[in-house]
Amino acid sequence: MTVIYDTYYPAIEAGEINLKDVNFSAYITTAAYQPQPQHRRANVTNRVETLVKVLVGGDISTLTMDQIINKVAAKLTAKEYELAHRFVVYNIATGDLCFCEDFNTPVTRE
Repeated sequence: MTVIYDTYYPAIEAGEINLKDVNFSAYITTAAYQPQPQHRRANVTNRVETLVKVLVGGDISTLTMDQIINKVAAKLTAKEYELAHRFVVYNIATGDLCFCEDFNTPVTRE
């Protein structure tokens, strides 16, 4: 299930986010975190890990969601992945949340 946060599209429209040159981090959470579009970073609970600069450059504009899921999952240890249920992507520059995605598809681990 994908949740788009209220701050994401307005940031793109305002030019605060250039989808061809992003610098995004991600919170990895358990299933206990239930994302809501109005959430801010302080609302993201049940964190397992924080991945810094996990999506950069043109990742958002060139990768499919499956590839994004795989890229994020590949940064986790086996123990973290066992606990992980979803990830919340946020813009490092502004701290605004972008989107939340579940690890509900088979992940290719390299």
